[in-house]
Amino acid sequence: MDPERCLEVVRTESSLLAEAGRRLPAAQVAACPGWDVQALVGHVGAVQAWVTAKLHGDPTLGRFRGDWTPPPPTDGDWPGWFGAITGRLVDALATLPAATSFDSWAGDQPVSFWQRRMAQEVSVHRWDGEAAIGAPSPIAVDVAADGIDELLSWILAKQVDRRAVATMAPWSMTIDPVDAAPSWRVQVEPAGVSVAEGAAASDVVVQGSASDLLLWCWNRPTQAGLTFEGDGGKAEQWNDVLHV
Repeated sequence: MDPERCLEVVRTESSLLAEAGRRLPAAQVAACPGWDVQALVGHVGAVQAWVTAKLHGDPTLGRFRGDWTPPPPTDGDWPGWFGAITGRLVDALATLPAATSFDSWAGDQPVSFWQRRMAQEVSVHRWDGEAAIGAPSPIAVDVAADGIDELLSWILAKQVDRRAVATMAPWSMTIDPVDAAPSWRVQVEPAGVSVAEGAAASDVVVQGSASDLLLWCWNRPTQAGLTFEGDGGKAEQWNDVLHV
């Protein structure tokens, strides 16, 4: 996605998550056991505030956010608190020089990386928040397809559960969105995981909307909207491959 689209997504999805927090802050978030929607809002707000502070060169923050959080709202208005944080993040992502970067869990990454990452972070968590209070809206097709690409081409290498993979017999899976391109083939072997674009022959082909596939890849409960062709039991191992 281009920078303008990323910033639009951050603004829109953050606003929707804040609204979920206003409506039912105590609703439990199935994808994040032990969290209610208010805690989810607090988490995403903390992530956005950390990225903003890092982009502005805060020397007190390390490579990982860890337990760091910004001060909570003094008036108890978590959605308003979150909205202010999002505003500062979007301003930083929109106005800081493109070469601005900082060392983090993701390595030394520029503004463009954080534009994409923040768009994807809040999109999935917005779905989490809406799912906790009712029927969630799907993630937009272009956002979801970009999210699958980010997850499979970049994040998976950092988040793969190497201990689990080391015990698995080799298997392969194709992720095939019916409403977007491209498709991706994931090869799982004891030595690690590799990903390539294209719908080559695989043990199992998982098809569905880009939104449902992205959410399923992030281990969200969206399997009802998907079809599994081939050895569906192989796809069940995905929960053990991606460590989130």
